Amino acid sequence: MSAGSRTGGEDVELVINWGLGVDSTAYLVKMLEDPAAHGVDLARTMVLHELTGSEWPATRAHAAQYVLPLLREHRVRLVQVSRASRSLEIAVMDDSRQPERIVKRGPWALEDEYESNGTVPQQGGIRLCSLHAKGEVGDALVAEEIGDRPFRQVMGFNASEVGRSLRDGAASKNPLRQGVYPLIEWGWGRERCEAFLYDRFGVKWEKSYCTFCCFPVSMGAMDAHLERMRRHPDIAGRVLRLEYTSVSLNPKARLFGRRSLLEQFDPGRAADRPVLAAFEEELACPWALYHVRRILPVA
Repeated sequence: MSAGSRTGGEDVELVINWGLGVDSTAYLVKMLEDPAAHGVDLARTMVLHELTGSEWPATRAHAAQYVLPLLREHRVRLVQVSRASRSLEIAVMDDSRQPERIVKRGPWALEDEYESNGTVPQQGGIRLCSLHAKGEVGDALVAEEIGDRPFRQVMGFNASEVGRSLRDGAASKNPLRQGVYPLIEWGWGRERCEAFLYDRFGVKWEKSYCTFCCFPVSMGAMDAHLERMRRHPDIAGRVLRLEYTSVSLNPKARLFGRRSLLEQFDPGRAADRPVLAAFEEELACPWALYHVRRILPVA
């Protein structure tokens, strides 16, 4: 399924995964300074943005303001793709060498799945949410676009994420795919990537992740996450409702394991009141009554 016209027509040899965040953006901007020096033929390159549907506004805005002009200048093909439904049907939301916007969401968003299931992301195990909303979608598009030709795929893992690159290589089921990890080769960690983008654009590039992500607590970024919530109380209210529904159906299904997002906001703190007010507004909606039955293993 396609939501727009397709550019296509080229023999794509290089796929660059762009998640809009610090690391992949730093690579993309640095590479565009001298594509040939980095072994990149832009005519045969596809930049791939897989939509989760719940990216933070500032991250989308920075990508649109600072990176899209570079892609237009160099006529780099940007494909923005989403899952079209819970089944593995994809929707190409934009495919252009003159991209004008970062698409916010497609017909299906990861939040829709949690909303309908009455649950929230889980911290344990592998990041199935990322595989479902990004990995499977990207793989389907690449298979459609490239077919049985060999190709390289740039992943924006930074120098401290060697383990992720090894897992990526081991998990790949496509023998024609060669994973490429330039930031690791350059020795660029997160701080180096942040500094590069700040020097280039004069802004602090914020981390890219879903608004309802459960991992800020494990990444040591909870304080920054809560500040983002306070800057966007409307978003915070929706995420609090998502967690509220989850906990109503399963008291243990909090967003941060033993800790809930709601516990992080204090009605006595002025900065938290707009968030809690937005949450109350979200609860002013039709409710439903469920009879929950659990199947427990025999001891």
